[in-house]
Amino acid sequence: ALEVREHHLARTYDLVVRGFLLAAQRAVRLMQAGGHGRIIAIAGHGTDFTLPNYGLLGSAKAAVEAWTRYLAAELALSGQEVCGIARGPHLRAIRRDGLKLIADGAERIAQFPVSDDPAEFGPQDVVICALKAHQAHEHAAKFAPLLGRHTSVVTAMNGIPWWFFHGLPRRDSGA
Repeated sequence: ALEVREHHLARTYDLVVRGFLLAAQRAVRLMQAGGHGRIIAIAGHGTDFTLPNYGLLGSAKAAVEAWTRYLAAELALSGQEVCGIARGPHLRAIRRDGLKLIADGAERIAQFPVSDDPAEFGPQDVVICALKAHQAHEHAAKFAPLLGRHTSVVTAMNGIPWWFFHGLPRRDSGA
């Protein structure tokens, strides 16, 4: 964590967190405009433990998971259909207690189906795959049942570290 520089932080959070949130917001607006929709986010195990030199990506991953919980609570409380994928203690806690949202001094509890098996939820309108590239193959069979004829898949590939393009010539789009 001490080696992280400001520009590394900005690049990583822009790619991982901002990309996820903007894609999810856009998908929700489209579903709300159509009067119905099912959205699900799938992420890896990046926040289940700490690893050396992983603080920046691990914290970005934790931010994506936190945004996912906020989105799930807000959508469920607004009447949207929400399906949750969780593991271990998070799965048990959400099943038992739901997700608590505190806004404007009021506490509300969002209850929705949650499982560690994506196949339980069937085809979704939008699947946001926030797995790292090397995890996608391992988990593909698990989220295949989420894909229907009209499912949109957003690959919010996180895991491209700040140094991925280091040393390559910069190519500005001019935009």
